[in-house]
Amino acid sequence: MIKGQQFDPEILAAAVSFADDSVVITDANLDDPRIVYVNPAFTRMTGYEAEEVLGRNPKLLQGPRTDRTVLDQLKSDLKNGRIFRGEGVNYRKDGKEFINEWHIEPIKAEDGHVTHYLAIQRDISERRHAEERLLQAQKMDAVGLLAGGIAHDFNNVMTVILGYTDLTLNELPPQHPMRKRLEAIRHAGEHATLLTKRLLATSRRQKVNPTVLDVNVIVRNLSVILRRVLGQNIELSLNLAPSLQCIKADANQIEQILLNLAVNARDAMASGGKLIFETRDENDAVVLGVIDTGVGMSPDIKARIFEPFFTTKAPGKGTGLGLATVQDIVSKNQGTITVASTPGVGTTFNVRFPAVQQPPKQKTSTGISPLPGGTETILAVDDEHGVRDFVHDVLTSCGYTVLSAKDADDAILMAQRHASTINLVLTDVMLPKLDGFSLVKQLREIVKNIPIIYISGYSSPNLKDFGVQAQTVILQKPITPLALATKVRQTLDGKQNG
Repeated sequence: MIKGQQFDPEILAAAVSFADDSVVITDANLDDPRIVYVNPAFTRMTGYEAEEVLGRNPKLLQGPRTDRTVLDQLKSDLKNGRIFRGEGVNYRKDGKEFINEWHIEPIKAEDGHVTHYLAIQRDISERRHAEERLLQAQKMDAVGLLAGGIAHDFNNVMTVILGYTDLTLNELPPQHPMRKRLEAIRHAGEHATLLTKRLLATSRRQKVNPTVLDVNVIVRNLSVILRRVLGQNIELSLNLAPSLQCIKADANQIEQILLNLAVNARDAMASGGKLIFETRDENDAVVLGVIDTGVGMSPDIKARIFEPFFTTKAPGKGTGLGLATVQDIVSKNQGTITVASTPGVGTTFNVRFPAVQQPPKQKTSTGISPLPGGTETILAVDDEHGVRDFVHDVLTSCGYTVLSAKDADDAILMAQRHASTINLVLTDVMLPKLDGFSLVKQLREIVKNIPIIYISGYSSPNLKDFGVQAQTVILQKPITPLALATKVRQTLDGKQNG
């Protein structure tokens, strides 16, 4: 506490005029305090000149998000002779929020009675925002780890479901009555696999894989899911140009752009409205437009929407990363994004990507396809028994001899027993105790220069982290019988090397 001396406001002002922290002195009336002094730092922090606040109640800095419980604690501490330390939301003269950190204590005369209160204040907004960004980044990393784990387990399940569905379809004649049901199961399985890819893309753990794309196909496919995300009070309309040129980009990233823009539009139409996806050709570019009839944006807000962590949503309602992520994806694909918005009317985003002349890759037919085979011996390692059994069934049906191992120890033991006959190793990347890359190093001490195929339920790992060459063969789960049999034959024939 400060006590035992009188002060001259002019002398005090001179002493604290160069302080970085705001200094405010009020009278001793806690029920209706009045400001008797502020230093220049107060003006820099709040925008108020001294003559605008002298004689006024400090509550002029309060606003709609000022926490009343903090103010009640402040008043209680000072009434009971305690020093108050705390923080809360205050407002500048221009209405802008800032987070104020307070240190307030009484100034006492010689006889002990309180004559004034001294408040040292500091704007800690940037510090708090930095802490929030760090926390958000940590949350995103945790979500990414969780998504990767879910995808790994889910892709193991889908390998079994889709794999045995394909095997059965290949064994049935074209007109068999069960084909229609099995094809429906396969279609549902493919849809489930796409959902996993979207989860990985959102968590930024999906490997970027640019391919030639028809944007119209992506918009149509995603619109099925978006109708449920948007809710019943928002009408989704598609206005897609026929014979649209193709682009080269990662399909998951294009879906992420659409999803982020759609969610933003939904939040701007809390009372309902209309969302339009449109596509068109413009010379050598493909334009993807996302139009909403929401609340729109002021010029000041529009100027900041692509800033990371900038959001107009209430705390806990948005991260401020959606549009920043969209802009990042667009720029990495040599595209541009523009926005037009009118308050009370709506917002239009136009994303432009360079067009390419190549046609999109056609989807492989799920009809009857002969699987390439052979007579070699293959060591297959996977800790999931369903996947292990599926790989065994596919490859033995192709004529191979398959040695199935459930983990690294089992694989090493089999390699030692059959070193002279093993022609190829097929191993999951993620194994208990020892990962697939480390297992291969040990196996190649037993069987020199053995060809390797890695299989993974995650997005393709960064091979450099494991000291593995970039041309290493990675087969992504869920695995189809045709993909498995083809990759095995190609690798054994030397067309791909592990």
